[in-house]
Amino acid sequence: PCAPGKPLLNVILSGVDPPPELHKLSDARKAEYQDAVLRTMRNPEVKRLHIMAERDLMPGWIAELESRDPISYRTKVFLGRTRVGRLSFSYAIRYANEELKSGEVVLLTNADLAVEGGFGCENLSEEKLFQNTVLIPQRLEDDMCDRHLAKTCDARNFVGKVSLPSCFDSYVFRAPLKPEEITEERFGLLIGGEWQAENSFIKELRGIGVSVYSPQAAVVAVYPRLAGFNTGQ
Repeated sequence: PCAPGKPLLNVILSGVDPPPELHKLSDARKAEYQDAVLRTMRNPEVKRLHIMAERDLMPGWIAELESRDPISYRTKVFLGRTRVGRLSFSYAIRYANEELKSGEVVLLTNADLAVEGGFGCENLSEEKLFQNTVLIPQRLEDDMCDRHLAKTCDARNFVGKVSLPSCFDSYVFRAPLKPEEITEERFGLLIGGEWQAENSFIKELRGIGVSVYSPQAAVVAVYPRLAGFNTGQ
C-alpha cells in the first residue's frame, strides 16, 4: 500500500559493461555513471535498483560503489539478471512483468540519469498512476552541462520546443504492463541505444492500448544527474 515516506520505486537499469576489446569506459564516463547510480541508490523514494548485467557478473563500476555507501548498496542494489547484453525495452518490461509483484511501480531509465525527486506516494499512488499507463518524466539539463543538447533537452523551457520528445528517456509504469503483448518483434528496440527509439517505443505502446503522457515537470531531471516529475500538475 502507498504511504507517505514508504519507497515505491523499482528502478531497472542496464548494467553497462561492454567487453574491453569492443569499448572501454573512459574515466570521465565511468564517473558520470557512478555519480548517477550513487545518487539514485541514496534516494529514499527508491525501493530497489534492478541491474540487468550485460555480461555474467555485476559490472565493476557498480560494485565499486559498495565501499562508498555500503548500507544503501547492500539494501537496494540487486543483480536482477545476467548475460542480458544490450538492454531492450521488451526485455526490461518482461523482467518487470515476471519478477515484480502486481502493482509495483517501475522506472526504466538510462544508467547516466539519477533519480532525485517526485517519485513518492503523493505522485505515484494507484489513484494517480493507473494500470496500463506510462508516464514520461521530462528531463532537464544540468546548469553546468556544456553539451550541445543542453538547451534542446531542457524541459524548463518546454513550451515551443519541437525536438523535446527525443529527449524523453525515462518511463514509469505499474507492473504488469500488457504481458501478452510485450513482444520482441514490437519492443525489441534498445534502451538508450538507437536513434529515435523513444518515439517508436511510445508509438508501439499506444498501439497496444497503453496510455502514454508526460506530466508537466515540477522537479527536475538533469543530465547526467537528476530525474523527477509531479503528477499533481
